[in-house]
Amino acid sequence: MLKERVHLQFGVGSMGNALMGALDEIEFGDRDVIYFGEVFQDGLLDSIDSGLLTGASATSLALSLDGQERLFADIDRYATDVVLRPADISNNAALIERFGVVGINSAVEVDLYGNANATHINGTHVINGIGGGGDFNRNCRLGIIALPSTAAGGDISKIVPMTPHVDHTEHDLSVVVTEHGVADLRGLSPRERAEEMIAVADPQYREQLERYRSRAKKSSGNIMHDFATTHRWETE
Repeated sequence: MLKERVHLQFGVGSMGNALMGALDEIEFGDRDVIYFGEVFQDGLLDSIDSGLLTGASATSLALSLDGQERLFADIDRYATDVVLRPADISNNAALIERFGVVGINSAVEVDLYGNANATHINGTHVINGIGGGGDFNRNCRLGIIALPSTAAGGDISKIVPMTPHVDHTEHDLSVVVTEHGVADLRGLSPRERAEEMIAVADPQYREQLERYRSRAKKSSGNIMHDFATTHRWETE
């Protein structure tokens, strides 16, 4: 499938628009590049205008005022490349799998074993809904989580020993990307996953995460945790 065409899905917001800009640097050869997701943003207009995208399928529009003006000023041309479909089609598990969609979404945090929390701060304060991230992460050909390694100006690590809330399990994700690198988790054991995740954490937190992993090795089970320090690991 990927040899002939590439179907992409992005999460909503600034990350999606930024990714669309970065895609211009990728050489896709003679393959068609198609957006198959939920929300149509400004970055997709840019990619259609540049010729990168040969088509876009979504459920709703989330355009800025400038984006709306661009769309409606040339609606007949864009109508040949853009289609809006009901959510039960855009998020259909069978279609996502059949098209071999590459899904790129974000998260609040990801733990050492590849479980992602996308909706809750400290496991209790809801900051957004899960949206369609679950539909795509579970069913796409390649599920990618992209996020900065820290929050609050570096005071909080977004790579943690154990997430206090799980939206996407270790079985849903294939790759985690931060500004420090790529953790390819495919085919890895839990211990190997932890090594990959520590490598993409912010350097100031790697030592603490490694100490946590060493303590967790003393426990039993396939996925190892030191539950006494799971949520206060930075001070141990």
